[in-house]
Amino acid sequence: MMWVFMPAGGAAGMAAAFNTPLAGLVFAIEVLSHSVRSPTGAMTLTAVVIGGVVSTALVGNYV
Repeated sequence: MMWVFMPAGGAAGMAAAFNTPLAGLVFAIEVLSHSVRSPTGAMTLTAVVIGGVVSTALVGNYV
């Protein structure tokens, strides 16, 4: 089950660090998981949304 958390963590980190949630999602699907499976996609999408919301709440919109 650990293989589900790796792309989700990478995508959340990318979304929070660079303020690019869509790029984080694409990076996780393309590079980290090599395929789109239902549990991986759902958890990755959830992690991206939470990472983006938390980084915006803590730092603000720094575009």
